[in-house]
Amino acid sequence: MSNQGDFRMCTFNCRSLKTSVTEISNLCDSCDFLCIQEHWLLSTELRILNNLHEDFYGLGKSAVDLTSDILLGRPYGGTCMLYRKSLAQSVKTVDTYDSTGCGK
Repeated sequence: MSNQGDFRMCTFNCRSLKTSVTEISNLCDSCDFLCIQEHWLLSTELRILNNLHEDFYGLGKSAVDLTSDILLGRPYGGTCMLYRKSLAQSVKTVDTYDSTGCGK
């Protein structure tokens, strides 16, 4: 994608990942690392991140608290990062000890 030594990073407030799949795929075509805000996914849906683009892995956190087993309103918030699979050996995750989930 980019020249050797180049690194391209983007950020995107998608306001619902499920309705922004085309835009996210297009951004992945033009960057190496994509930070996404407001994905609105539940922790049980974070596995979707690994299927957004064939060349990318995803890591994410949900902002939705499901500990009471009750979901009121729509899911909100959430952040994730998508990164090129060719960079996987250089990406290190930091465990935040947050119970809302993380997917790779």
